[in-house]
Amino acid sequence: MMPANREISLTQETVRYHWNNVPEVKYDNWLRLRGEQNIFDTENFTAPGYPWMLQIEPTNLCNLSCPFCPSGRKEDPDKRRRHMTLKEFRSIIDDMERYLLFAVLWDWGEPFMNPELPEMIRYASAHDVRTATCTNGHFLQDEAYVERILNSGLSTLVVAIDSLNEEYYLRHRTGGDLAKAVSGLEKLVELKKRVNSKTLIDLRMVVMKDNEKELPEMIGFARKIRVDKFTVKTVNPGCGVTSMDGDGIPENPECRQEAGCTKVWKMANVLANGDVVPCCYDFSAEMKVGNINEKPLTRIWNGPEYRELRKNIFFKKKRNLKCRVCTVSYPLAVGARFPGRRDFHAGAIRQATDYIYKLRKFVLQ
Repeated sequence: MMPANREISLTQETVRYHWNNVPEVKYDNWLRLRGEQNIFDTENFTAPGYPWMLQIEPTNLCNLSCPFCPSGRKEDPDKRRRHMTLKEFRSIIDDMERYLLFAVLWDWGEPFMNPELPEMIRYASAHDVRTATCTNGHFLQDEAYVERILNSGLSTLVVAIDSLNEEYYLRHRTGGDLAKAVSGLEKLVELKKRVNSKTLIDLRMVVMKDNEKELPEMIGFARKIRVDKFTVKTVNPGCGVTSMDGDGIPENPECRQEAGCTKVWKMANVLANGDVVPCCYDFSAEMKVGNINEKPLTRIWNGPEYRELRKNIFFKKKRNLKCRVCTVSYPLAVGARFPGRRDFHAGAIRQATDYIYKLRKFVLQ
């Protein structure tokens, strides 16, 4: 009898990923964690499997000073500001390779500032781990580095440009250079063709109150520049010392976000210094449950600190400041985190099947 072809398909930030012939241990682990229903061990608070997805921070350094970003506001202590090393990254993959399917390689820094990022991606790809990373576009001028990225096996590269209006752009991408980011994106698209890379290029617009009506212009720009995909993502105004909901949250309710949070049972974040935290909102590691340089993640995952954290979040979520101001729990939100997207193929715009018509109607009217 022929062995069953264990296939996995999943969507991460509107991109569909697929695996064939998945090893049995990895496939069974994914099955245990994939359900969205809250079937959790609320007695011992042990997760039913290991994370099939991790968010790993290549660096917490950034060239910009964005006002909505805790890294840009320099809220992270100087002693923690560093690049993750390739050796540290490899130790995570080696430890988790039996379970890991996907690695998100960004958090609160500019990933392209880490000179070893291409080798990190290549190592993950060699272990059949799909990867996504992002950039603010200012390092796309370095053709040799970008070519290493495009030849690394990277699945998706997000380029964040929120506006083509220089005044607005500089207000929210403080210290940036709009012309440099745009020309870098143009060079990226051309280089991808030249090296025949399969990396999907996603132009990302972070939507806020004062740029949401620029959406038609940004869609036109994405089509003209011939990126593979255009996505709209809601701003995270509540992350940091002070909630900034009123300053940044879009007026259009379709651009806001709300969702129940089960991350603490299904995935983890590894910060640049190796600290393990439950999610990206804990940029300052206030809910730290371990460090991968002291103990492997497979031992941290269901250890006493992580189980105690799950218990506290389950019973005392509203008492936890990070959970209380997290935009996933934002009380005014009524929509999804990614309310809209456009996919592009051969330079032609195609209406995505799950694009919310109300958003399009609101913005284009």
